[in-house]
Amino acid sequence: MKEIDLEGFVETPIEGLFTKPLKEIPDFRGSFIKLSLNSPFVEQDVAISHHHTLRGLHYVTEGYRIFTPIFGRAYCVFLDLQEGSDTMYHWFPSTIGDGNKQRFLIPPYVACAYLVLSSTFIVHYELEFGYDESKQRTIRFDDEKYGIYFPGNHKNFIISERDFYVREDLIR
Repeated sequence: MKEIDLEGFVETPIEGLFTKPLKEIPDFRGSFIKLSLNSPFVEQDVAISHHHTLRGLHYVTEGYRIFTPIFGRAYCVFLDLQEGSDTMYHWFPSTIGDGNKQRFLIPPYVACAYLVLSSTFIVHYELEFGYDESKQRTIRFDDEKYGIYFPGNHKNFIISERDFYVREDLIR
C-alpha cells in the first residue's frame, strides 16, 4: 500500500477506521471542499441516492477506501470484520452530512452501509485500487448475527438486488 497521509484523521471505535472533519469554505456562491491532494487512490466515484435508499453493508478484501459525503444526510454504519481485530464484529454508527461533514478512511474488511435520511444524498468514494468484483463482499443489512440498527421501517427501504440477495459463498 502507498503511504496514506493521516494528518487530521481521528481514530473511531473501530480498529483501523479513521474519520476527518471536512473543511467547508463558504462564499457568496455556495461553498468549496477540497477532497484530496497527492492521493494514492486510483479510482474516484460518486453515488447519488434518494430518500430511504440503503446501500451496503459492503466491504473489500484488499485496499483502502475513502468515503466522503458531499450533500445531504445519511445514517452510516461501519462493521469490523478484520480477523484478529480487538473490535471484530463491533459496529459503529454515525449520522453524517449537513452540519456534521466527516470523511472516513476505511480499511479492508470493514463494511460500510448508509441509509439516506434527506431527499438526496451524494457521496464521493476514493478507492486505492480500481474496482474488482472478485474483491467485493456484501453482508445483509439486517443479518441478525451483527444486531445492527437502522432507523425507520425496513419495508420502506430502497435496496438493490446485490444488497437484498447476498450469496453466502461471497462472504469471507
